[in-house]
Amino acid sequence: MGPWYHLPWSRLTGAADFGQHVRNIVDDWQLRWFDQFLRDEDTEVLGSAVTIFLMGQNRWIDESSWPPEGTEQRDYYLRGGGVANSINGDGRLSVEPPGRERPDVYTYDPLFPVPSAGGIRVLYRSSRPWARPIKREWKS
Repeated sequence: MGPWYHLPWSRLTGAADFGQHVRNIVDDWQLRWFDQFLRDEDTEVLGSAVTIFLMGQNRWIDESSWPPEGTEQRDYYLRGGGVANSINGDGRLSVEPPGRERPDVYTYDPLFPVPSAGGIRVLYRSSRPWARPIKREWKS
């Protein structure tokens, strides 16, 4: 786990810049994984149960179990005043369980799905270097 958005992993998360080493460790881990399972090399890629990035300390650590020993578990609740899933949503996380507030409702109908605004095109160009304009030549 690292301090990035879903994909692609980046050194930037919001206003925080965690440095180039944040991304490099994932690239290295993936190459070791491929070498382990596709080239049958012993890369010790499975040497720890989990590797996590400690944002407050800005460093990677290996742990032998998940959740790590000594972890304080907390329950968080989704709260809102009934319009959490709107553009001006009032949804939030809370350590207090819901009271008598109005529930938020989301209706899903698989026969009439919510349209997507473009799949991969949703990402910023700077975060998807693999997506380059394609030059097409048409011959008549």
